Amino acid sequence: MNIEYHLPEKCLTNAELVKIYPEWTEEKISAKTGIVSRHVSDASEGCFELAKRACEKLFANGVNPQQIDFVLL
Repeated sequence: MNIEYHLPEKCLTNAELVKIYPEWTEEKISAKTGIVSRHVSDASEGCFELAKRACEKLFANGVNPQQIDFVLL
């Protein structure tokens, strides 16, 4: 079984969120969500682009497109 993924390069941290929402704290966000940072796509990186890049990585690792049974997106 082969699994591949692609994450957007831009990362949004809790510290950056606090600048947008000053009534929140980094600790409160982390405690409620368990998240410290998250990858965020920009306007040029839609779902198709992220899936395409993951497929390119998969094929670069020697997987033949005819061997793929399904894609989970």
